[in-house]
Amino acid sequence: MMGIHLLGTIMVVPTVFMAVFITVKTKKTPEFLLNLAVLCWITANSYWMVIEFFFHDAGKIWALLPFSAGLLFVAAYYFLILRQKHA
Repeated sequence: MMGIHLLGTIMVVPTVFMAVFITVKTKKTPEFLLNLAVLCWITANSYWMVIEFFFHDAGKIWALLPFSAGLLFVAAYYFLILRQKHA
């Protein structure tokens, strides 16, 4: 929207790196699944942004894969939490 395509694209790298870093740091906690979902959503949004910047919306449909994976991770998290509370 502001025409800063290069800066937006460059910022994908540290954003994804931090999401991966946080996800790896929490791999032995229940929050791992939520952080994995956030990583998926950041990946999907980054992909979507780059597609809109440089490829005129062609292929945006593929962003549904990581968005959906993120939803599955959140569902798995809440399933595990509910299962632990009722066990």
